[in-house]
Amino acid sequence: MPLTKLVNGKEVALTDEEEAEFRAEWARNDAARNAVTAEHINTERERRKYLPKTVSLSTGKAFPVDMVNGGRENIANLSLFALVKKGAGDTSTFLFADADNNDQTLSNDEMLEVGVQCAQQITAIHQKARVLKALQEKPADYTDLKHWL
Repeated sequence: MPLTKLVNGKEVALTDEEEAEFRAEWARNDAARNAVTAEHINTERERRKYLPKTVSLSTGKAFPVDMVNGGRENIANLSLFALVKKGAGDTSTFLFADADNNDQTLSNDEMLEVGVQCAQQITAIHQKARVLKALQEKPADYTDLKHWL
C-alpha cells in the first residue's frame, strides 16, 4: 500500500522522493526514541552500586557484605570508627554481621579493608559510567557486564 498525504482534502500518493524522505525522517526519529541517554546510564550505575559485594581480606577472610538497606553507610561509619580506634591505640575487635547474617570478628585493619574494598567498587562503577556517558554513540547493550568490568 503506497503512502499518501492529503492535498486539498483528497488523498494523494507520495512521490518516491517524498516517501524516501518520510522513511528517513521516521528512521531518525525511531533511533532518537531508542537512543541510550546519560540518564539510562545513571540508572544502571545506581543499580550496580547496590549489587552484592564479596570482600576478600589480606588475612584470608572472605564474606559477602550488604550494599543495600543502609549497609554501605554502616560500612563507611564502621571504617571511620576503626580509624579512630586505631589512632587511639584501641585494639578491640568489631563484631560485624555480613550479608548472610553471619558474625565476622574483625580487627581495626580488617574493618578498614572492608571499607576500602566497598569504596573501590563504588568508585569503579562511577568511572565506568563516566566512560559510557562520554561516548558519542552509547551502546544499546549498556547494561551488559562487559561495559562495567
